[in-house]
Amino acid sequence: MPSANSSTQAQCHALLPTAGTGSRLGGALPKQFQELAGKPMLSYAIDAFIKTPQIASIWVGVSPGFIDN
Repeated sequence: MPSANSSTQAQCHALLPTAGTGSRLGGALPKQFQELAGKPMLSYAIDAFIKTPQIASIWVGVSPGFIDN
């Protein structure tokens, strides 16, 4: 049994399902790729997960037509 002072942490994995079209928002790109204050909306979620030590990996699901975005 690990001690109370153990430095091991559970590792979690983040999955961002971003395959939507964002049709209600409108625009040329789905909302996850549209910019808000100079950066794509998706990057705000990715940045938050990067800053979380328990997150071991980040997976982003996108529609095939937007893989290069």
